[in-house]
Amino acid sequence: MESRRIERVDEIPLVLHWLNRMRIAEIIDAALPQAHGNHQGLSYGQLTALFLCYVIHLRTHKLSLMEDWVRHHHSVLERYLGYVINF
Repeated sequence: MESRRIERVDEIPLVLHWLNRMRIAEIIDAALPQAHGNHQGLSYGQLTALFLCYVIHLRTHKLSLMEDWVRHHHSVLERYLGYVINF
């Protein structure tokens, strides 16, 4: 049986929309060198957009809380960002 859960989205889709319109991830990725060959996962630009969304949504920049926030909003973040977020 498939489990379902309710996930509040609040302003997350709106923030992600504007970060996308501002091309934050593209600009960061164009400005910074590619990660070394062993790097897996999100690019620097994708991580920056995710972090900015987190800061705007929670109005804090404490990194210790970010992983739990991403886990809590995992499906909405993947849906609106357009890429898979692995832990």
